Amino acid sequence: TNKRPVKETTQTTQNKRQKKHIKLEYLDNPPQSDPLRDIDTIYKSLGDKYGTPKIKTANACGRRKTLCEAAVSLILSQNTSDVNSSRAWESLRKKYKSMDEVRTSPVEEIEESIKRGGLSKMKSKRIKGFLEEVYERHGKTDLEFLREKPLEEVRDILLSFKGIGPKSAACIMCFTLGLPEFAVDTHVHRLCNRIGWVNTGNNREKSYSQMNGLVPDEKKLGLHMLLIKHGRQVCKAGTPLCHNCPITQQCDYYSKKLKEER
Repeated sequence: TNKRPVKETTQTTQNKRQKKHIKLEYLDNPPQSDPLRDIDTIYKSLGDKYGTPKIKTANACGRRKTLCEAAVSLILSQNTSDVNSSRAWESLRKKYKSMDEVRTSPVEEIEESIKRGGLSKMKSKRIKGFLEEVYERHGKTDLEFLREKPLEEVRDILLSFKGIGPKSAACIMCFTLGLPEFAVDTHVHRLCNRIGWVNTGNNREKSYSQMNGLVPDEKKLGLHMLLIKHGRQVCKAGTPLCHNCPITQQCDYYSKKLKEER
């Protein structure tokens, strides 16, 4: 009786498909408020708190000179801190002049060069495997041709490579290619569920598929950056600092917390 239909907008065919997906999800898990309205409000509130996102100068693993560099950098960032992944990336680039040199290097040498980042045995195999797959498919260690492809084709090609998941693909697309894509990492996934935009449990890929169709293109990268900052500083995984949060009025988690305390 309290289920609310989701109004679809007319953007791309992909967005329509995603919004139908969102609609089906919301029939079983209706949000407590209007998601599109709350996106604008939350974007402004977080922007007031942290400042306007500096999109062009943002330091992100997905922002590299070439697409292969961005992909390798994102593999290094998996399951580790920004500090560790940056150290591993710097060490790798100090040893190798190009991604083609990395591809032709023994996996043991790659592993040694990225040891400072953690999980070097697994990541060295992923990196070499990815670069070899690029070379086998295209005859060179290069994906720059994707810059001329439409968004959906870029996404499909990136996701077809082993070791590149939705989050990594989205980061390459938004940071390196400047395409409107909403990347969902662990912080963004947590906040989207707490706010009530999605109800996807531990399924981060489901959060991505829903949010990518919901967030307006012009806000995708900025909102991604603001949510990460808010997730690290205030809406933490263990104990969120709700007393220091500017978006409690739009947050389902906070609303439920108040009810439980009464």
